[in-house]
Amino acid sequence: MKYDVETREGVTRGKETGKPERAADTGCEERVRLLEGILRNTDDGIMGLDKSGAVSYLNPAAARMFGFSSEEEGIRTMRDPAVFEARYPDGRPVPANEAPVARAGRGMAYRDEEVILKRRDTGKEFLGSYTGSAVRDESGKMLSSVVTVRDVSGRKEAVSRGITDLPSMLGVIAASIPRVVMANRCDIVLYDEKDRTFTPVAAMEPGREAGREARREDRMTCISAEDERLFTRRVMETKKPLIVEDTKENPLCTANRGMIERLGIKSVIVLPLIDREHFLGSMILDSTLSARDFSDQSMDTLNLIGRTVSAVIAEAKERTGKSATVR
Repeated sequence: MKYDVETREGVTRGKETGKPERAADTGCEERVRLLEGILRNTDDGIMGLDKSGAVSYLNPAAARMFGFSSEEEGIRTMRDPAVFEARYPDGRPVPANEAPVARAGRGMAYRDEEVILKRRDTGKEFLGSYTGSAVRDESGKMLSSVVTVRDVSGRKEAVSRGITDLPSMLGVIAASIPRVVMANRCDIVLYDEKDRTFTPVAAMEPGREAGREARREDRMTCISAEDERLFTRRVMETKKPLIVEDTKENPLCTANRGMIERLGIKSVIVLPLIDREHFLGSMILDSTLSARDFSDQSMDTLNLIGRTVSAVIAEAKERTGKSATVR
């Protein structure tokens, strides 16, 4: 995955610095921790499929929906289609090759398709709303696929709940990421295409006065709102991740040297949030890793999370019919 490495002054002036040699691959352990930190507490079921179409990941919500005692049991059982009986809400049976997991495994994309799934061994069943999509590399080759499912058996409750509090949801995601990666803080900046404005999720917290920024001491970050907008504009133009590195000659951001050293921040990572060619905003991390220590594997991990956040924002916009930055 290609990305830019610059100083803050370089971003301000539009001048690129040389990219340092990247560290060796750190393996997949970091990716697993990062994904788990974000996905384990969502109410939506999420299934990951490998390129052969077999279920390789199941989050706790999905395990509960299907009646499994653990994710591991679910992964083993989900690989045997004979365990389940599927039918449409009108009672028609769903052919095996048209089941949600089977379609996603072939790389087909679909959204909000309702299917009743019943376990033949236990009799447990529920009405689920399924969305499937493929994960592809830059050449278009399918690497894996993802299926999300929402239990809509209690339809009235589900409809009234919907995705009605996007800032709070993104706030939880942003707060979770620093726990599992080498970062002091994560913020998500949303872009409003209509007004062409950038709004940090931290400034959209319930009870915060409109237009009033959180104090830097409260946010425990060296990055100002001006910096966030500056970096977000840059990745909006390039559509590539950006690492802003800290040097004595070119300070990382507008904070004093003491704050940078106290927080242990060595770089700022800025990820563009894009869905179907639409720029949605950015995800910004104060990282305790230097640009030289950051590997391709680390960036691939963060880009995978960035795509997940982008999908959440895009789905919220589609469901509400409004800009995701306006409540």
